[in-house]
Amino acid sequence: MFKRNYKEPISRQLNRNVYIKVYGNNYNQLVGVPMLLDLVGDVLFEKILDKILNSTMDKLTIKLRRGLKITIYAK
Repeated sequence: MFKRNYKEPISRQLNRNVYIKVYGNNYNQLVGVPMLLDLVGDVLFEKILDKILNSTMDKLTIKLRRGLKITIYAK
């Protein structure tokens, strides 16, 4: 899991380089890393972060069972 001092640089770097859009369950908006962390939790955020960092595509879509669809766009 991330420790407190690791969240800030990752959050800053992701917010600068990607757009994160969340659909479903009364959400249809661009969100930042702290809001995504609140929506999905620490463990799932780590899995999403690994997918983002290992992806070479401009668009990455992740669908969750709870009805959320997270789309990450490269800037």
